[in-house]
Parts: sequence; structure tokens; C-alpha cells
Amino acid sequence: RAQENKLPIEKLPIIGIGPNENTSAYASESSEGTLSYFSRLGYSYGGKYNVSINARRDASSIFGGDVQAELFGSIGATWNISKEEWFPKKYINYANVRASYGSTGNSRIGSYSARGTYNYSGSYVYNGMGGSRPSTAPNPGLGWEKNYKLNLGADFSILKSKVNISVDYYRNNIYDATQSLNIPL
Repeated sequence: RAQENKLPIEKLPIIGIGPNENTSAYASESSEGTLSYFSRLGYSYGGKYNVSINARRDASSIFGGDVQAELFGSIGATWNISKEEWFPKKYINYANVRASYGSTGNSRIGSYSARGTYNYSGSYVYNGMGGSRPSTAPNPGLGWEKNYKLNLGADFSILKSKVNISVDYYRNNIYDATQSLNIPL
């Protein structure tokens, strides 16, 4: 959709603008891109000891400058205690302990949030002609929100596997939290 009315700039790159000075235009375009690499390495020793390591690199065009890419990772381990020869299986049929720690990122802040953008309109009048105004302030330091998660747990099965019990401790710390705030133009 394009409309024209009283635009003061001749070379404004918006579709639908003609040579007539008494015109206005409306157009919008938005695009963003994300590139991710993911790897995982797992190891199990006799079904008793298990380790998993993950690494992920995410890059997003939403952010500015040197903060477009971030590396996230995690490590997790389990120990199936009930597979040990010394484990008494008379009352507890299964026992497993586990731990994991890792990081994730959040980039859901909207397109161009780190860039300084302008709106052009006939409603922003200066000296009788349409103009532009800032719509978002530039924030070149805006980057990934980071979440660091810790999970410790244990699983048990008792009474010939008729009762299963799981106990967990979970903690999520958020750093560099992102939030949109209205600020004066």
C-alpha cells in the first residue's frame, strides 16, 4: 500500500513516492535473520555413568554491533546407583542421581530494537511540510538475554517399582534481561 502527500524529501526510499511535492507516502518493511550452530557429545559407561555436553552458537540481526552472536552451552551427568554391585536392592529397586548446568539465550525483543529508526509521515509537520521523527533510539550495546539454569535431582523406585519418587532442585538466574521501555524522543 502506498499513498503520497506533502513529502519534503525527493529521494526518500519508499515505494509509491512520485515527483509531486504535495504527496504523502506510507510503506513498511521488516526483516531479520538468525543463524545457529549446535553440537552435542554424549558418553555412557556401562549404563551407570552418563555425561552429555551441548554447545550452541546463536547469531541474530536484531542486535547491533559486536553483540549479535553468543555462545551457550550445558553439561549434564547421571549416575544410576542401582546398577552398582554394592547397592542393596531389597527395598529400593532403582536409584538415579542427576545434575545439569547450562545457559540459554533470549532474542525475542522485536525487529530493529537495537537500531535507531525513524518514521516518515505527513503528520509530523515542520514548517508546513511533512517530516520524520525517531521511533526507536539506537542501543548498540543491546544483546542477548542470558539464562543460567541449574538442575539437581534424584529418582527412586520402591516396593518392586510400584512407587516412583522424584526429587528436584531447580534454579534459573537471568542476566542482561531485556525489556522495552518508552523513553522521551
